[in-house]
Amino acid sequence: MNYGTTPWGKLFLDALNKHYSSDSGRLNRGKSYANTGKVKSIKIENSKVEARIQGQSLYKTSIFFTPFEEETKAIIIDTIKNNPSFLADILNGLLGDGFLANLEAKSIDIFPKNWGKLKRDCSCPDWGDPCKHLAALYFVIVNEIDKNPFLIFDLRGLNLKQEFKISEILQIKNSVLIQTQKDKPQISRESPEPLAQKDYLPFIISMLPDSVPYLQRSFKEIHAEFYKKYNRESLYILSPIFTKDSELFEKIFKEATIGFHYNDKEPVFIITSPFIGELKSSFNTSAIKQNTLTLDAIKVVKLFLSFKDKNGSDSYFYLFNLCSFIYEITRQNGFIFDVAE
Repeated sequence: MNYGTTPWGKLFLDALNKHYSSDSGRLNRGKSYANTGKVKSIKIENSKVEARIQGQSLYKTSIFFTPFEEETKAIIIDTIKNNPSFLADILNGLLGDGFLANLEAKSIDIFPKNWGKLKRDCSCPDWGDPCKHLAALYFVIVNEIDKNPFLIFDLRGLNLKQEFKISEILQIKNSVLIQTQKDKPQISRESPEPLAQKDYLPFIISMLPDSVPYLQRSFKEIHAEFYKKYNRESLYILSPIFTKDSELFEKIFKEATIGFHYNDKEPVFIITSPFIGELKSSFNTSAIKQNTLTLDAIKVVKLFLSFKDKNGSDSYFYLFNLCSFIYEITRQNGFIFDVAE
């Protein structure tokens, strides 16, 4: 497993390596323990991290990080409020330009500089600093920070998610107004607002437990791997269809009547227009009957992603924005997948 894969995790790991530069062998043995599943459980509560680590026996290991002073918390919060891009970068596992320099200029150290002053304990008989069990816990913490950069602040007693109401930031407003009454719904023609975040994956992973009883591997790690693989494959599946007839497709779809039908097999869209016959060379003849064209949902999304102009009938305008939203929310990992039984 690789550690320090994000700027936050890397800086935490750099601080660790710097402190133990004279005895890197102990850290390497701890890394080996972390990589071979000897960390059986981990519990993070406020500024304390506890773990059960398998050695000759099952040892209890813990680290207690020193919380920020209240004055220091206020300075960090004000720094982020004065530059909201810092918070957006943290949410995406990045370091905002000048963020650390800004805090260092105010004599604030986010990462431990003197690990010897941290309260640490292990029930093993090795009095070396660090013992391999404590070193393993260090690497587990680095891995957790890679997945959730907010953790480094949590460990110092500053809950930025709560302070900045991150859950509220992640609420997505509908691009199109949907009404449930029987009257004909009114379609908003306003341009949709952009999504709140560049990448939702760090936030989603941070909400998951690290371990579950039925898995030996990290629950968060499995999900992170899935999201990255799914993201690449799904964007390939949703890639726009560009052909010599793309402009003709767009012109016909703008004024066509577009219906949606869900049968037992798959959802399909039915496009009705007196000009559908002009598209016979581009589609399987079985998809075209008289003035109607029947397409599966994926193909409709791919077609609409190739269209340039959002203006058209209400159905066209809605689908143009919906398909753009589907692509963006997929690209930015803003979804929760369902596990098929």
